[in-house]
Amino acid sequence: MNDDVIMNDEDEDQLFATDWIPEDWIGNGKTYHDVPKIVEIARRTLLEFPPSCTIHLPPKTLSIAQLLRFELPPVMAADIIPMEADCENFADSSPASDIEEVLPFLLVPNRSHLRRYLDEFGQAWLNGKTSLCTSINPGIPLPFGVLTFWGEVLEANESKARWLAAASWLEKRDKTDEELELKGSVERLWGETRWHGRIQGFPAVGVLDLASLFSRSPGPSNHDTVIVNTTFSQIIELLIPAESGEPAIVAHPGGQKYLKKYGVWLRSRNHTHLCFVLYRPPKHWTACSINVKAKHIRYGDSLKWERPADFFSALDSWMSENFPDIDFIVTDDLPCAIQTDGYSCPIISVNTIAHNVLGDPLWTARRAKAMRMRAFCDIIERGSQKAIAQPNPTVIIARDLDIAETTGEPSLHAGGVAGEGVPVRGKKRAAETVEVEGNERKRKIAKTESDPSGRTDAAAVHPFFAKGFKAVATAPSKSKKKSAKPPPESSSSVIQGDPDSRNPNPTSNFFFRGLASPVAVILLFRTSLMSHAVKVRQTTSEFEGVQKFLNRHPLGSLELANQPLPLRQQRSDVRVGKFKPSPRKTENFRQKCRLVDINACFEEFSKEVQCSNCKRWIKMQDVYTVGRLEKHVQDKNCSPPPVLPEPAPLVTRPCPGLTRAFEKSVGDYLDRATGSGGGAHPVADYGPKLFNKAFSELTKAQKDTCYTARIHDYTWR
Repeated sequence: MNDDVIMNDEDEDQLFATDWIPEDWIGNGKTYHDVPKIVEIARRTLLEFPPSCTIHLPPKTLSIAQLLRFELPPVMAADIIPMEADCENFADSSPASDIEEVLPFLLVPNRSHLRRYLDEFGQAWLNGKTSLCTSINPGIPLPFGVLTFWGEVLEANESKARWLAAASWLEKRDKTDEELELKGSVERLWGETRWHGRIQGFPAVGVLDLASLFSRSPGPSNHDTVIVNTTFSQIIELLIPAESGEPAIVAHPGGQKYLKKYGVWLRSRNHTHLCFVLYRPPKHWTACSINVKAKHIRYGDSLKWERPADFFSALDSWMSENFPDIDFIVTDDLPCAIQTDGYSCPIISVNTIAHNVLGDPLWTARRAKAMRMRAFCDIIERGSQKAIAQPNPTVIIARDLDIAETTGEPSLHAGGVAGEGVPVRGKKRAAETVEVEGNERKRKIAKTESDPSGRTDAAAVHPFFAKGFKAVATAPSKSKKKSAKPPPESSSSVIQGDPDSRNPNPTSNFFFRGLASPVAVILLFRTSLMSHAVKVRQTTSEFEGVQKFLNRHPLGSLELANQPLPLRQQRSDVRVGKFKPSPRKTENFRQKCRLVDINACFEEFSKEVQCSNCKRWIKMQDVYTVGRLEKHVQDKNCSPPPVLPEPAPLVTRPCPGLTRAFEKSVGDYLDRATGSGGGAHPVADYGPKLFNKAFSELTKAQKDTCYTARIHDYTWR
């Protein structure tokens, strides 16, 4: 039979019932290698576990909060490595008949053990083995279906461990009123969201992927894309005026087909600004703004990396196509927050747009955790909304807006108050959407241009350049000085609009080879914001506070502004306990420390070094770095600890109390009461003395006698 034929379950069942002959394969010296379809069906059938065993597994419909309370069978530690052997875990004996009763008490193997059992199972089965008999559960022959059951347990256990770590992180989030409020919202959503499966509305992102939001580790790239799309679309909802006669146009993934329309709108409809978020592979996000009226392109990067040259080269072609007679100045001064961690750039990139358009306060490290909690709430709530017709809408054109038109100001924030009828949570977006193409054609576009694998990475969703994408990261600056203050030719350049020198087909050239790609775009219209509007949430005092923060932390002053991605990944591994030190690098690190302090002391699996002078333990900033030790040794406060004073001499004097020398009865009393605790015998001593029994074995009357005897011994005679 041709293995390429696609069969449904009924066809497979019929094939298995008619063509499967066990005697042809079992015990005949067959080798489990490139077996036909019928053998694979038989193997899959053999690995099924009884439905009665599912009571020991958390149902897929349980919420995250319910999963945290579900008791799972015990699991072997993950660091135990299986011993090398062939088929020693399989036996000829019949499997136990009471497997449903003993299953919850069996130790579940870790991933490496289970993988080994599954690798050996095929050949052991063809050799005639009938049961699984492992060293971790000795003496119990188990049916083969327990391997599938254990795989389900491990999946649930790993999810539970991730969410338990998230719960521990969330438990500490009560330092501000914002965190306390969001903590309640997160706990509510944990009680409503299923622990297994994909997020409704975002089929490429699993629920477990969002657990990384409640930690200090970066999440997967598809989870970052959802954060950007969700938060960005919320900004657009605030920007779309309800009573405007002009519609909003929502583009589908693969929106490069709207590329020419962007230029038409900028030229003919009096739009002044084009704002978008850029994805820089493999894991970084930035923002950019084009001010057509001021002829100014501003780029903002939270890590202060250099601009992606290929992207701005492609942007040059597109601007030359649409504005051939205008020279645009390009600078790196778009106001944005300085990133102080290795995982907040998706949130910061959208915050940059919100700051420059809506006047939101810039991201700060103090609000970083609250903003991650808010991102989780936004993703879950938006995913459950029925109004989302397409997952991840990425291009929205906002109209009837006005923002500050001067480019010398630190931001483009708008003044004004909220008008009436501003749509909330997307309730009026459907009424303001232009059906650019018919429903049938739109469905065809979604099928042909979306990624068939269901991915939502930047290569699949960015609207400008969906072709020719390469996942290559731009290397950061070589020195902090260059990162903090780029040279004039890098920080400010001019895009020339010479129609004779540009590419003859600039639009097709715009599908660049690229190092960055815009994933979300808004066009801002020039009419009044006062009448249609948006509530601006930035006050003068807040703006002054942001400026003070930027003055305290000038560009490039933070160490993470020039950190390569491997260092960020290394820090993440150290935090979650996955880092494995290199013996060679560890020895080199200690040699460097001894050059600074020859008698420095170390501990295995620790970043701390003990200074031999002041005896303090200094925690290094990163693995294998000695900068903090050098700074500490040069510090004037590094001095030997003060010498403790000599202990005061002990003076021996005679006891002033009553002794046998003063009164004979005192000596008799001390002889009778030689026990501890003020000289008293324990009452338990009277049991063997009076009744030749332990005190616990006495009757109540006998115990009363013991208490009375002790009282008489205390009596002064």
